Amino acid sequence: MLDPQIAKQILKLLDFDGSGTVRISDLQRAFMGTGLSQADVNEFIQTYARIEDGVVNLDELTAILNTVHRKTSKAEM
Repeated sequence: MLDPQIAKQILKLLDFDGSGTVRISDLQRAFMGTGLSQADVNEFIQTYARIEDGVVNLDELTAILNTVHRKTSKAEM
C-alpha cells in the first residue's frame, strides 16, 4: 500500500490550478515513460475516477496509485 503522504505530494505537484484535483489529461501525461501502457493507465483511471468531471481527487488518485504500485511491484518480481 502506498503511503498516503506520497499521494498528497503527487496531487500537489499535478494540481496546477490549486483546485485540489488533477485533470485526467495531466495525470495521463504524468504516467508517460513509466513503463505502463496507455491502455493500462486509461483502465486505472476509468476504474477509479468519475470520468464525467474530467478530474481526479485525492481519494481517486490514491486508488489509482495503489493499483499502479501493485501492478509495477508484480512486474518487478
